[in-house]
Amino acid sequence: MSSKNYYRHFLGRVHRPQDFQFIVDGMLRILNQPLQEKASYLPGTQTSGSFAAEVIMLFWEITQCNKRFRAFIIDTNRVHDFVVLALFYALEYKNEPSRQGIVRMCAFLLQTLSVETTFGLSLNKIFEGQHSLPPSIRINGFHGSYADFLIQSIYTLITTSQGKLSAIYPALMAVINNVAPYIEKLNRASSAVLLQLLSSMASPSFLLANESNYTLLHSLLESINSVVEHKYRKNPELVLAIVRNAKRIEALRTFTLESGQEEMERRNRSRKESGEPLDPLDPAALRTSSESMRSSPAPPARTSTLEEVPEDGAFAIGDDDDDDSDDGYHPTPARSTTSDSASQDQVGTSAEDAVPTQLRGMSEKARGKMPVGVRSFSRQNSTTSLGAYSAAGQSMTGGFEPSAHWIESWLPELPLHTILTIIQQVSAVLPRQALVQDPPSPDTLRKVQQTEVYGIEPSPPRVHSFEWSPLALGWYESLLWGVIFASEMQFARGNMSVWNGTAIKLFRVQETAAAGPTLTSPRGAVDAVGSNIVSRIGQINLRGNQGQAPAQSQGADSSSTRNA
Repeated sequence: MSSKNYYRHFLGRVHRPQDFQFIVDGMLRILNQPLQEKASYLPGTQTSGSFAAEVIMLFWEITQCNKRFRAFIIDTNRVHDFVVLALFYALEYKNEPSRQGIVRMCAFLLQTLSVETTFGLSLNKIFEGQHSLPPSIRINGFHGSYADFLIQSIYTLITTSQGKLSAIYPALMAVINNVAPYIEKLNRASSAVLLQLLSSMASPSFLLANESNYTLLHSLLESINSVVEHKYRKNPELVLAIVRNAKRIEALRTFTLESGQEEMERRNRSRKESGEPLDPLDPAALRTSSESMRSSPAPPARTSTLEEVPEDGAFAIGDDDDDDSDDGYHPTPARSTTSDSASQDQVGTSAEDAVPTQLRGMSEKARGKMPVGVRSFSRQNSTTSLGAYSAAGQSMTGGFEPSAHWIESWLPELPLHTILTIIQQVSAVLPRQALVQDPPSPDTLRKVQQTEVYGIEPSPPRVHSFEWSPLALGWYESLLWGVIFASEMQFARGNMSVWNGTAIKLFRVQETAAAGPTLTSPRGAVDAVGSNIVSRIGQINLRGNQGQAPAQSQGADSSSTRNA
């Protein structure tokens, strides 16, 4: 039995508002420094936040083990500052391999905060200081709430990370899913972004690239359903965007392996002929090198205009002593979904790409009452994932190969009823001209709000909680000790270093002997001719030195005798 962590225990007991204020002010002062420096036009002010990883870790720990602290930052609206900072660090470091741990931690931090009902409600506040942000996260012409900023930033993070962050796509989808029932007045750009993401995830090239990509589509459909089920009249822009994208959504009902492959071939031919850019989530786009992004000048400000949008299991790190109280509602357990990656090249699971368990719709009390032998819905042990994997099968080379049986295992389970009902009833009352008018007229939006939609009942909010898994814990511990070791080596050089006399290896470079040509790695004719010439020259030298070899050997022996 492991010993109790008393530091974390008493950290969860902190409750005085002045203590919380002191902690929040100190953290924001450190985390805001790189953001303010990047927003400055003065030369020589660009420095990196050397303490960002430690402060984000500390903030994440407090939010996990102290529910009073979570309530404090949400009630005082300080949580908005941390949301912006988490998005800043995620977008700033998304293409830096050495900072991927910070990016993932920011995503998991947002997921931890998003399970709070009051957090989702607080995001409806208008974001007024967006113009003062650095260019890397600023959205040109932005007018909206913190929910709009969050959704558009998540979209940017997914579509500009070149597929390197596919391990945290489920966490990002969980953030949107958790806040969806409380979102009001989504603006036109955010609505278009959600439907563009839906269109990308519903494309055959994405669905057929990986055995679990459909789970991301399922999660996004749940999010859109939650918005229109709970806040239909408050989100006319989203409803109108759904109706405008009816063709793509309705195509999911008749999706088959053959039709998907035919559409992929047709799109590839069309791209070659017209030179269209790849879809951001297309596997070919995800495999594109990001060197051009790294070598480019300072990132421009982001825009969100519509012209850009085409049609605790068994382990818990934090011990919150006040988890016995109920939060006011009992969420309904949702369908278990898992997601390994968004790329065909990432079928395997590793500790570096570990995604924490996404437990759907279960409170801390409910999880505590689960029998010991019950499996949690994790990426490592989900029966849904295993079933889909065996149904889909693998090719002879170990890659994923979709099958008709695999598609039939998940396609009927997609939550399409709400969206299809919206499309059917709203499109019937809108004139055709209203569907193509951009921007939509106030009369069109008013008609959408006043339309009575029948056959849709709001489902209870479903919570997609963050949970620790063994692989996630291994990732977190490696990140923590890596920061500790690197900081000590940087700030305590010399004879006083803690690591003096140790042989710590953060990684190992394995050398392999050069292999000759094989069936899988044949060499060309030039290599063959060169090897033949070298071999012949070597044989000539050996024949010429054959008679001199004994004399050289005798001379060497006498020389060694004299030296002795």
